[in-house]
Amino acid sequence: MKLFKLSNKNFLILFIGLFIFHVSLFFPGLLSSDSLSIYSEALKNNYSLHHPPFMALTWHFLNMIYEGPALMYLFNLVLLWSAIYILCFKIFNETYIKLSCLALPFIPHILVYSGWIWKDILFSYGYILIAVNLALKTIKNEKLGWKNISILTLSLIYFTEVKYQAQFVLPFVLFWMFQLHYPRNIFKTASAAIIFYIMIMTSISYLNNFLISEKNQPTNHSWQFVKIYDLSGISINSGKVLVPAVLWKKSEVKTEDIKKKYELAWEPLVVYEDSPFREAENESERQSLLNAWKNAVKNHPFSYLKHRFHLWLNGMILTGSGSLWIENKLEKYPSISWVVPIVSKALAYIFILPIQFLIIIQGLMNLRKKRKYAIPLLYFNSISLSLLGILFIFSLAAVPRYVYFSVVFFVFSIPFSIKLLRK
Repeated sequence: MKLFKLSNKNFLILFIGLFIFHVSLFFPGLLSSDSLSIYSEALKNNYSLHHPPFMALTWHFLNMIYEGPALMYLFNLVLLWSAIYILCFKIFNETYIKLSCLALPFIPHILVYSGWIWKDILFSYGYILIAVNLALKTIKNEKLGWKNISILTLSLIYFTEVKYQAQFVLPFVLFWMFQLHYPRNIFKTASAAIIFYIMIMTSISYLNNFLISEKNQPTNHSWQFVKIYDLSGISINSGKVLVPAVLWKKSEVKTEDIKKKYELAWEPLVVYEDSPFREAENESERQSLLNAWKNAVKNHPFSYLKHRFHLWLNGMILTGSGSLWIENKLEKYPSISWVVPIVSKALAYIFILPIQFLIIIQGLMNLRKKRKYAIPLLYFNSISLSLLGILFIFSLAAVPRYVYFSVVFFVFSIPFSIKLLRK
């Protein structure tokens, strides 16, 4: 039982030790092709909209201090562990809950991606740190002053810029923020949230354009890849090739040609030499693509929804996460390579959903009893599920790491659930 009577000093030592251990697991950070593209922009100090300019700019300055991925990797983990610190030393007093908070980064769903330097990770850890700060104010029943609002707004500008889908999650966080500032005044809360949403999105647009135009780096219009991907899926489901002929790589493209390259990733349809399509090269071609997409969705809505549901279900809900990292760890042991698909599949989001719904029910029951720990629990899971739903329409492709944000917010609601269970 002495384990549950750790002094603050001993607990702080444990906290620091686990943070260092976590850093050591993946140091100096894991890089994918996306990471290398962002790092290349950081080295050149030349940015594009295909990757978040803010992230590349941050990496540019960090690289001036110490070259390579190490500081960017540390930046990510400092965000995550800062959120853990607030939970352990500001929100919860019970040692057993504080220990559960220390375990959060080592839950396999969180751990398998925490070493990668991706915009998904920066977005997830930045937003969870903001959310935990709001949870602290909620638990303490403190009104959010304009100083805190200013700091949180600047943070939201940064962490919203690094991921396209963040703009759809932002309203939930802003509503929570102004609910703390204007308690019991729903009109002022909603009005302030709308005004600040417009301000934040306008600021992001201006800053992005500034960073890009100053470097004379044109955008490659990444949105077009989503449209080509959607049109390919609709073409397969409707039996008609709906991608504009001007984007065909050969004189004739059949639905069978599209099927051969139709995967959970969009690149096979556009990037490779034997891809059936190419990207649009001028405004006329982009407009033609956009018009074709609008007409296809309008005229073949069920084919469009079938395509989107296929990506969402098979690429994000049912697909296991972290298989690449697990494969890297087990490559020295080929005799047990069969473990990889099993372990990876066990981390699929489908196994989280039932628990998440139960926790939401728990939160609603405790909200009726006016237990303040239920408020962060419900916000965390609402934000989590909002991104999960948004990805149905607004995902570029179907990759398990896209739902990492949703996993992080669910996992961080667990200590609040434990607290309410004890009550």
